[in-house]
Amino acid sequence: NRNLLTGLYTLTDEAVGKRPVAIMVNNIPAAMPQYGIDKAEVVFEIPVEGHQTRLMCLFGDYTQIPQVCSVRSCRKYFPAIALGFGAVYVNFGQNPVVTSYVDSLGIIQYDSSPYGASLFIRDQERLNAGYAREHTLYFDGPKFPEATVKHKTNMNLPEDKVATAFKFPEDAEEQITPNGEECKEVYIDFGANESGFTYNEETKTYFKTFYNSKKKEIEPQVDGKSGIQFEFKNVIVLHTPVAYDDTAVYKSDGSKHRLINWQGGKDCEAYYISNGVKQRIYWEKATEKDSLKCFQ
Repeated sequence: NRNLLTGLYTLTDEAVGKRPVAIMVNNIPAAMPQYGIDKAEVVFEIPVEGHQTRLMCLFGDYTQIPQVCSVRSCRKYFPAIALGFGAVYVNFGQNPVVTSYVDSLGIIQYDSSPYGASLFIRDQERLNAGYAREHTLYFDGPKFPEATVKHKTNMNLPEDKVATAFKFPEDAEEQITPNGEECKEVYIDFGANESGFTYNEETKTYFKTFYNSKKKEIEPQVDGKSGIQFEFKNVIVLHTPVAYDDTAVYKSDGSKHRLINWQGGKDCEAYYISNGVKQRIYWEKATEKDSLKCFQ
């Protein structure tokens, strides 16, 4: 019952040997605070249009997914990364250019159709609170196992994805510290958004902040239901080229979708950050179906 995303022995019996689930979540101030993503084992934060970011939250146990809000649309590079984990990909909406690409991947995808109101639901409390409609959609995770049966979804992990996503110690309680320099604070500037992580000596985790471009302030990033600040045991910063996607017409460069080099390479730097220390590493992902690899 080892969770392949964390190395911890936490899976329910039903989830052993089954696919993780990757859910697209909006990450702009107007959509905050999100909820449900504090239960994700791995979170990718990647640039999108407007110099903002979007999150892809991976859940290792498909029977334990909470309600997750606010769910948004697909960008081409997210399913390419999700496929490397053998994950089911969950999003709400995508443009035709993206659709043809996602279809070519053969990834299992839960989009707005044909699942509709059975899994994607408007949060009435958020609507009443004045959130724009596009920031009110949640994925009803507790209903997902039933949906996989109804729609005959193949939840069995592919044979090449049954190993852990990263190298973990056999003893789940063992603390691994990178070989490098002290690192108590991390800031990644995406343009309109700045993602920050501050190390806590007591919990030995990094607490997340974000730059609220509306208020011009750095704020704790918290769960919208519990009010608890997001925290992470490990932070991995991947350096990669980012360009504009010119396959469609946009009002301005700022509104253009991005092209992210998700393949990396042996010369693409990264930082592995844990236990208050950072270590320079490298990363690559050969094809969409290959796993993401980090190495010294």
